[in-house]
Amino acid sequence: MAHGAARAAEIYSAGETFFEPELGLVLDIQAGDEAAARKKIAAGLDIDQPVALPATFDFKRIFGLSPLERKMADALTPAPSGGRSDETVTILNFFIANNDLPAIRLALKLGANPNAKGSFYYDSFRFASEFERADALDLLLQGNPFSKMTDADQARRLADLPKIRTVRHWLSEDEYRLDPTLLQVANKYHPNFNLQVPERGGDTLLTSNMNLSGYETVLWLLENTEVDSRLPDGRGRTVASITAEWLRGVKADDRHRKMMLLKIKGALVTKGIPVD
Repeated sequence: MAHGAARAAEIYSAGETFFEPELGLVLDIQAGDEAAARKKIAAGLDIDQPVALPATFDFKRIFGLSPLERKMADALTPAPSGGRSDETVTILNFFIANNDLPAIRLALKLGANPNAKGSFYYDSFRFASEFERADALDLLLQGNPFSKMTDADQARRLADLPKIRTVRHWLSEDEYRLDPTLLQVANKYHPNFNLQVPERGGDTLLTSNMNLSGYETVLWLLENTEVDSRLPDGRGRTVASITAEWLRGVKADDRHRKMMLLKIKGALVTKGIPVD
């Protein structure tokens, strides 16, 4: 079952985002006209060529908010026509932002490369993570499973997945919990959760999340995956050693941190790993 509506919940209009000749290719793919799209590609149109966005497309703001905050702040609104900015997006990533699953499938069938990048070096896997497009991530992993990625690419893409955490909306007192849907999708494709993440100083996915915003992700990984919590990171730390260190120094009024650390300790003890 789809995790989000496709096409009906379009965020950006192709006509407001693309100029010819890319617009014609985008419209062909949106219409499901594979023959017309292939004709344009055969004529030399590069489906992976990053395209400049409208000047009013608030790209930096969109990627400066968490997915949940972005939705609640209504940051993803159609951009009116205007001049071009220096920000770019690939056609495939445009469809991912719109959660247009039929178009994503056809773009991939036509040879769209999910490793192609626009601004900020964001490939399609990062787009799916940033926009919390679980079904799009599923489609990407069907054709590009973790087993075909380098360790560095796999570690980076796992680290990019949204954390599971409780967020207090900055415009209200309401709290929202980010769910593990994208982690669940990733777990279907048997990733190596034990890799060190070069961009995070050699931390593992577990140790890099040993903080207030990551404790719930650590707990989910311990309870739902085959992650090896005994493995040290690049600094020789393990989840158990970090948990023990924090529990020794946690303040009495830091109740949420203490509660989460005790839950992580319990999950480790269940696995036969002492926390001293």
